[in-house]
Amino acid sequence: MGLCSCTAQHDGRRVVLTGGPGAGKSAVLELARLFFCDHVRRLPEAAGIVFGLFLINISEASRLSIFSLGVFCL
Repeated sequence: MGLCSCTAQHDGRRVVLTGGPGAGKSAVLELARLFFCDHVRRLPEAAGIVFGLFLINISEASRLSIFSLGVFCL
């Protein structure tokens, strides 16, 4: 949606989407991106980050090291 005219201070809130495969989590995140203002922050899905590592053209040892560090940080 982009910029809005909202200038009020808001209390910070966190919402966590959970559900099994095919539950619509990705669809809800996409709708939030399209319809909420920019001051609503969205984090990417953890699965997309983790599985995206396997598309990077790096050595297997480096990939596993990055993966292990990512899991440790979660």
